[in-house]
Order: sequence, then C-alpha cells, then structure tokens
Amino acid sequence: MNRRFRLATVERLRTTEFQSRGQELRAATLALAEGRARYQRIAAQLDGTALPQVSVPHGVVQTGAYRQRLRAQLEAAASEVGRLESELAAARSAWSGARARLRAVATLHDRHREALQLEQRRRDQAELDDLAAIRVAHQPVRTAEGRAS
Repeated sequence: MNRRFRLATVERLRTTEFQSRGQELRAATLALAEGRARYQRIAAQLDGTALPQVSVPHGVVQTGAYRQRLRAQLEAAASEVGRLESELAAARSAWSGARARLRAVATLHDRHREALQLEQRRRDQAELDDLAAIRVAHQPVRTAEGRAS
C-alpha cells in the first residue's frame, strides 16, 4: 500500500478554503451585529425625541425635520440589516459547503491511516509469528523421561 495519502494536496486546499470561509462567516456575523446595533441606536433616538416643553414654531419644525431624518435613517438601517442577513446566509452556506467538502477528504484520509495501521499490525504479527516459529524450531525436544534430545 502506498504510504503517502494521494489526496493530501486536496485536503490542504480544502482546509484552507474552510478556514477562509470561516473568516468570511465571522466577518458577516460581526457586520450583521453592527448593523442591528445601529438600527437599535437610531430607533432609540427616534423614540427619545419629543416636542420641547415650550413649543415655538421654529422648534416644532426642527423637531419634525429631525424625526423625519431619523425615520429615513431607520429605514436605511433596516434595509442594510436585511442585506447583511442575506450576506450572512450566503456566508453560512459557503462555510457549510466547504466543511462538507473537507469532511469528505478527511474521512478518506482517516480510512487511509486506518488501512496503514492495519497493514503495520499485520506485518508486526507476521514478524512475531516468524520469531515464534524460529524459537520453536530451535528448542530441543523433550522426551517422556524429561531428557532433551
């Protein structure tokens, strides 16, 4: 049996791909968390804005404009979160595919190692059998009286 695993290069490439996809998944997860945090901050700002205690025409107009700007930002943040969720789903799918491809080659490599170990155990057992046969062949034969012949 060939002692070298013939798919070692493929396994290295798939390991690299898996690690790269993992980094992309982590980046997408962090980006989504940041997008959601931004959405929450804007929503909190929008909830926290109220008309001033003493209303002056100019203050009411400014508050209304500020709230309108926050609503537009909130809508943009919501669409950004949707886009980031899609990117996360794509990154998760790519990572899962890379993991499956790596697992397939890793399973073949495990089987190769097991076959090598089995072959080595067989060789070791054959060597032990040969040593035992040599030892038995060189031992003197004892007769019924207990004498060696």
